[in-house]
Amino acid sequence: MRKLYGGVVEDCETIPDIQPVSEAPTPVIPEPETPPQHAVLALEGWPFNADRAKAMQTASGPVTRSVDLGDGVILELVRIPAGAFSMGDANGAPDERTLSVQRIDKPFWMGKCEVSNEQFGKFEPAHDSRFEHRTSWQFDEEYLGWPLNRPKQPVVRVSWNEAMAFCRGSRASWARKWLCPPRRMEWACRAGTASPLNYGDLDTGFLRSR
Repeated sequence: MRKLYGGVVEDCETIPDIQPVSEAPTPVIPEPETPPQHAVLALEGWPFNADRAKAMQTASGPVTRSVDLGDGVILELVRIPAGAFSMGDANGAPDERTLSVQRIDKPFWMGKCEVSNEQFGKFEPAHDSRFEHRTSWQFDEEYLGWPLNRPKQPVVRVSWNEAMAFCRGSRASWARKWLCPPRRMEWACRAGTASPLNYGDLDTGFLRSR
């Protein structure tokens, strides 16, 4: 068929004449990449250390507060002080490369931990975080995976609209307007640091020695 339609003449029983390779090929080793330089904007008073962060936090008043969501379910908040920092990453994604100075004019309150299932349940009792699949082909209900809907576990499988509705408290007796724009989130998570990660560079281990 190959001869008839493709013009290819070959004998499938012929042993090909393979010449031995006298020398091993030289591997091509690329030049090492220059590590990216982390750039930040010059800003007086930033970055700062943990002692300075604590002093800023306590200067505005109480550091913590609690919100009763009902039935003994408490939401713990911590005060995040006002300040300014350099936001952006010259080596990051395209929408991160523009460096800018961001100023937080007023202190704000932020959840000490992730919102738990029982906390979110005071807003949406029917929500179910379900479970984490053990495998993708498991049909026995006894071994579906690891449960994620225990009361103290962080709530998951919440849409953006549901998260925003929870922050606004539009359907709860503890109605308040809780919103956290991205720049406030980064200001809080950085905790005064200017490094790529809040605990150091990309090759810095975050485990504390015991």
